[in-house]
Amino acid sequence: FNFENLEEIWLVPVLFQSHSKIDVPGTMRIEMLNALILDKFKESSIPIKISDFETKITKELSHYQIKLELERAFPQNQFVFVIGQEVLHSLSSLKDGTKFLVTSDFIVYGDKEKLKTLSKNVKLISGLANTDITSSKIRGMIYRGEDISSLTSPSVLNYIQEHNLYKKLV
Repeated sequence: FNFENLEEIWLVPVLFQSHSKIDVPGTMRIEMLNALILDKFKESSIPIKISDFETKITKELSHYQIKLELERAFPQNQFVFVIGQEVLHSLSSLKDGTKFLVTSDFIVYGDKEKLKTLSKNVKLISGLANTDITSSKIRGMIYRGEDISSLTSPSVLNYIQEHNLYKKLV
């Protein structure tokens, strides 16, 4: 795959994860993504869309199973998954993770020096500010009362504060 061939970017909020507890409803996660897009990506040359695809799934699926469901629902599309380097390293330990790794294309953001040899289905984006961010890390910082203003957009921060989100760890 080639970056120049991307026609649009879909953000698909994850609602079920056995390895991480998510205690915020999908509708709120979608509202935060909308706020992030307006704050940071309003002028993007590639359209960014938020998909509620996973909000319609009533049970936990592996990443691989979600990929298969997306391909069934949208057979005309080619999907490239954007993940952080910590997720790339943990995928093989998750259900169907190895299948997902070998059958999917990825854009990985992170530090090239921390990544092992990349296979041809993985493209690296490096040099981004704050690539050491995960939602788990942000939730933990909020729980501990730490400042996250440098890690997210002003609108997302306001949304989290207004709705008193992530004050407890689950």
